[in-house]
Amino acid sequence: PMAMVVVLVLLPSDNELWFNLTNVQWTSALLIPLWLVAKDAKCWRVRGVEVAIALLVGLTGVFSIVAAPLFVVRALIRRTGAAGILAATWVLAGSLQWMTVQAEGSSPAVGLPVGQSFIITGKRVFGTLFLPTGVPENVTVYAGLAAGLAGVWWFVWRCWRTPALRPYGYGAVFAALVSVATLWRFQSNLDDLVPAANGERYFFVPKVMVLWGLIQIAAQSTRDRWVAVAALILALGVALPKFKLDPLIDNDWPHWAERIEAGEREWVPITPEGFRFIPPARSKDDS
Repeated sequence: PMAMVVVLVLLPSDNELWFNLTNVQWTSALLIPLWLVAKDAKCWRVRGVEVAIALLVGLTGVFSIVAAPLFVVRALIRRTGAAGILAATWVLAGSLQWMTVQAEGSSPAVGLPVGQSFIITGKRVFGTLFLPTGVPENVTVYAGLAAGLAGVWWFVWRCWRTPALRPYGYGAVFAALVSVATLWRFQSNLDDLVPAANGERYFFVPKVMVLWGLIQIAAQSTRDRWVAVAALILALGVALPKFKLDPLIDNDWPHWAERIEAGEREWVPITPEGFRFIPPARSKDDS
């Protein structure tokens, strides 16, 4: 858990994630990888708390859909009652979320462009983590892709050689599933994910998992742990200029509130910059 707190300091995010209660699902999702590596509950009181929090987190966001299989695998490996109860809870939450997604309907599948998906992931996760703002676009894309492929291979190899790291493979798989789900969600308009300032929340969990994995490797007594330490220092250097956010634009809301109250219907500017909406129609008798 302390490593996760350090990651959140290393990874300052923008207004999209922290200033919107709707996006709390992205931060509550960080409990999932922590839970996957945690020890089993020792008593029924703690198990009850686990079930209650699992339902709260699982029903808050759709992440329970991809988390449920991981908890099932965890239960099969541990073969304990506590792990089985927790897995059943996540399967229930994931099933309810899945039924909700299906009921809302979705656009027909058009096929996921694999090449573009790799490029976007490399740029938006590894490129923005380890390369400062202002680096040429093509450098960010190819350097991020190369760092991502090399980093994933290194983490898998290190987990294979270091038994203490293997539980953290859950976090890597969870990050991969979230990334695939995001790309599948945008399969018909992947170009929307190209600008680094657009949809930052969709890459929050993978970024956290990358830094979390680096911290775990850095904590091991292996010769290559200094590579992880250097990567973390680099990530901190890239993040430092981003700690101070630009102030939100003052759209003169009292002015627009008066016009909405008067029943006028026109485009009203809101944050972030460039977004706007048309107020719903209302009669003069409405208070």
